[in-house]
Amino acid sequence: MPNVFNPMKSDTDLANLINQLNSNFAKLDNEAVTKVFYGPGQVPRLIDGRLPNELGYGMLVYDANGIPLIYIASDANGNPVLKVAPPGVDATTAPNSQLIFNSAQNVFKVIWSATATVPLIPLVAVPPDVSSVTVDVDTGLEATLPPAFHAYLQVGSEAYALPHESTNPQSTNTAGVSWSLKASTYVSSGKIHFRLLGQNYSSIADVPSLTVKYYLYQETAQ
Repeated sequence: MPNVFNPMKSDTDLANLINQLNSNFAKLDNEAVTKVFYGPGQVPRLIDGRLPNELGYGMLVYDANGIPLIYIASDANGNPVLKVAPPGVDATTAPNSQLIFNSAQNVFKVIWSATATVPLIPLVAVPPDVSSVTVDVDTGLEATLPPAFHAYLQVGSEAYALPHESTNPQSTNTAGVSWSLKASTYVSSGKIHFRLLGQNYSSIADVPSLTVKYYLYQETAQ
C-alpha cells in the first residue's frame, strides 16, 4: 500500500502520535481484505479482495475515469460472476443489453466450425428427386449438445444462408440449370452429424461440387 500511510514526525505530541499509529494500523488491517491500485490523480484502476457496495469478493478493473468495466467476483450468494462492459458503462450496474459479456446470461457460443463439400449433382432425366446427395460430418461432439447451427453456401465470392435455392448459378455457366441445397443436423450413435441435401431440378446440366461453411452452437448456460 505505497503512499497511503501517513508519516509520523519526531516532534509530534503523544496524543497525535497515537492517533496516527491507530490510523496507519487501520489502513494496514483493511489492506488484508482489500487491495486498491491507483492511477494518475489517485483514481482507482483496480480493486482486489472485498469489493465495495456489497459486490462480494473478487476484482474490479476501472477505466481512467474510475468507471468499473470488468467485474469478476463471487457475489453475496456465492455465485461466480464475470461481467464486461464497453467504455463508459458500469459493469456492476448495467443491464444485459449494455454489457459486452455476462456469464449469467444464456447466449450461444461457437463450439465447432468447418467446411463440407457437396459432391457433383449429376444430370437427371426426370427431375427433381432422382438425383440427390448427402454429406455426413461426424464432429466428435457429445450427443447431449444441442445441434443448433448456421450454414452458408459458397458460390464464387458470394455466400448464401441455407436453405438456398438458385436458378442459373454462376458456378455452372449453363443457362436454365435449377438446383437447391438444404442443411440439417441430427444425432446418431452418440454424435452430432451435419447433413447436406442437394437436388438437381434440371435435365440440362450437372450441378458442380459445392462448398458449405457451417457453425454449430451450444448454450453457455449448459
